[in-house]
Amino acid sequence: MKREESTVKIKLPDETIRKASRCEKNFRCLSGESEKLCRVLCFIKDDIYFVKCMGDPDCIYLETFEKTQICNCPARKEIYKRYKV
Repeated sequence: MKREESTVKIKLPDETIRKASRCEKNFRCLSGESEKLCRVLCFIKDDIYFVKCMGDPDCIYLETFEKTQICNCPARKEIYKRYKV
């Protein structure tokens, strides 16, 4: 059974994009394709986002500590705040 792709039209302020300028993934999260986004498991005070990496774990913004992954990407955080994905 093939899983259907879920897409969301994503627009972020230029300032947020500039803050995420170190992105080495060509801002694939802005495609709106949910399978290209790390899944947010929980967040604390809009600052710490625990995620499950859904792609290449070599992201410059991904911090791994034992079995936990924390996303420090300004664009990914803003996408979650705005679109809850």
